[in-house]
Amino acid sequence: MNVYDFDNTIFYPNSTVLFCRYCFRCYPLLMLKYGFKILWNGFLYMLNLSSLKKTEEQIFCFIKDVPHIEWFIERFWNKYQKNISEWYLAQKKSDDLIISASPEFLLKPITNRLGVNLVATKMDIKTCKIETNSCYAKEKTLQMLAKDYFENNTVDNFYSDSISDIPMALCAEHAFQVKKHATKVEPWPEFTLKLVKKFKRKYSKHIKLK
Repeated sequence: MNVYDFDNTIFYPNSTVLFCRYCFRCYPLLMLKYGFKILWNGFLYMLNLSSLKKTEEQIFCFIKDVPHIEWFIERFWNKYQKNISEWYLAQKKSDDLIISASPEFLLKPITNRLGVNLVATKMDIKTCKIETNSCYAKEKTLQMLAKDYFENNTVDNFYSDSISDIPMALCAEHAFQVKKHATKVEPWPEFTLKLVKKFKRKYSKHIKLK
């Protein structure tokens, strides 16, 4: 089984950011109503003053005002499905697993079109509340365990653009890092002390390393 991160790995740019921009272009009044709230919560997250879970919930607070949201998401993918990386489409398999911190309701339509499996952040589309935790960093491995993906499957290859996915990379037989706007695939960086320190510095609040 091959496992792929989504944003900036097999799709460019970040689907959450792109979807927000698309919504605000289509419904400009949403930007006036929610723009400051979204930017403020993003700022708090960057300062480590807010959790990723709370930030995601606040970012998507506007969708309750988007009419016919399921149809609107399909419309979004009609426009941006072309952003799926060609290298991925060339090697796609039916047992692929896409794993992402983006909301499941946003990615499910595109993974259905691709005919692949999905593990993503479980967010209620009506309340914008996340059921457990954001599917990010260490949580990706925990959610795969919860869904028994490791029970009968071996992760042959894992692909991601971010070292936040080191926990997933360690679960795979082979790991690859994707660069240059999701177009270039390279072997995963060697697990040096420098890389581990960088990982701990940037992602310790998600990984809870000691």
